[in-house]
Amino acid sequence: MIEIVKSTVLHGLDGRIVQVEVDVSRGLPCFDIVGLPDTSVREAKDRVRAAIKNSGFEFPVKRITVNLAPADLKKEGPIYDLPIAVGILAATEQLPPERCRFFAYLGELSLNGYLRGVNGVLPSIWAVREASSLNKVIVPEENAAEAALVDGVDVFPCGSLAAVGEFLRGESEISPYQIDLKELMSNNSSRKLDFADVKGQQAAKRALEVAAAGGHNLVMMGSPGSGKTMLARRLPGILPDLTFQESMEATKIYSLAGKLEPGTPLVANRPFRAPHHTASAISIIGGGRVPRPGEVSLAHNGVLFLDEMPEFHKDALEALRQPLEDGVVTISRVNASLTYPARLMLVGALNPCPCGSKVQTISFQVACGLSQEPDLSTVGARLKQTRLSKGLTIKQLAGNVGMSEVTLGRWEKNLGKIENYPDKVKKICQLLNIGVNYLFDELKDNSFSAVLKKARFEMGLSRKELAQALGVDKGTVLCWERGGRMVKYEEKSILNKICELQRRGFGA
Repeated sequence: MIEIVKSTVLHGLDGRIVQVEVDVSRGLPCFDIVGLPDTSVREAKDRVRAAIKNSGFEFPVKRITVNLAPADLKKEGPIYDLPIAVGILAATEQLPPERCRFFAYLGELSLNGYLRGVNGVLPSIWAVREASSLNKVIVPEENAAEAALVDGVDVFPCGSLAAVGEFLRGESEISPYQIDLKELMSNNSSRKLDFADVKGQQAAKRALEVAAAGGHNLVMMGSPGSGKTMLARRLPGILPDLTFQESMEATKIYSLAGKLEPGTPLVANRPFRAPHHTASAISIIGGGRVPRPGEVSLAHNGVLFLDEMPEFHKDALEALRQPLEDGVVTISRVNASLTYPARLMLVGALNPCPCGSKVQTISFQVACGLSQEPDLSTVGARLKQTRLSKGLTIKQLAGNVGMSEVTLGRWEKNLGKIENYPDKVKKICQLLNIGVNYLFDELKDNSFSAVLKKARFEMGLSRKELAQALGVDKGTVLCWERGGRMVKYEEKSILNKICELQRRGFGA
């Protein structure tokens, strides 16, 4: 015998009626589900078999075939447990078939026959409402308040398959679930973070008020602990209250994503989403094998807050362009192409530099790394850090020293041979008020080559000039500075000559 009951399937936020066709016939005992089911739907046969037996019904030892029509739409989730069970019981006349056809069924069955809540109930009920032949639906008690948000559909909550059987046989009465929308909106909308909690920060508060009034996007820059996140979390509190239509749009998305909080069937406050900076582009925009809404859709009619905004992946930030412009996001995959709403305010927060300390110039160049201590392991890095700390640009420092900007820039990148220009190095150190010892950190050791090089830089001499003063050739000085052997020269006598040159001055 064949029996047909109704359920729903979701295509994005749009629902369609599904006919659950159950055929129970003679043959070898088997249980097949067809109609493009996913893994969770195929596993329903084990849950349904146990639930029927444990609810006091008889599971038929026959050939059972279940078809979910239309067969070209992918069926997902445990939402079909209840309609499959009711279809089997109606086909074996354990429930009255005529009465079973007046309802749509949504719900997951546990092995003991109790009904569990499912996701996507609100858009599914909208599909039932749009079907002219249906206006009654049986749902789990957990989803009753959410389902009752739709006018024109009688919602009958049940806690178990046994309760559903008693109701369909007329042995018990279940009244349609009623909900007070005004009271629900007022109770939920009262739970907001108060903007009045913020003391001070008048300029930032004014900027947030202007952004909220015009629906503008906003970026806040400030040191860690200055209150950027606190202000952003209170931004939804100064936005206009959600209208009922906006609230229903947000609730549909949260219902589909399974994000509704227990005991809160309606999203009455402006959504506020704050994904971590390691979030992928798919998690922010939405996607998956069967596209699901991402953070931009969950923030629909609300605020999307990106803390540590520069740390987000570039592809995730670039993907925000189209949703911000169009107010919708279209996700195309092999299995489907779905469009979700994404009308939101984007708020970003960032530190002035990676470590949070404001060490920068007017050109927004910073002199720090991801740690509190900058990497000063090279001469170029120490030169650049010192220049930036003095607030000088490359052009200003190069002009005062009398050299080209290109050469100074190459020195800061450790590309030029800075040791060949001791006179320029000496001028730079004087202008920056630092010693050669700091700039050439490797000169801190007491080896002969280090002392010789340090002395030459302090006197501003070239290798040729120092070689003439010491009575040796230029190549010998170069060899000494590179750690070469003295051969016929004594280190002590050379050092004495250098000290004498430093004392009376070169050329005196």
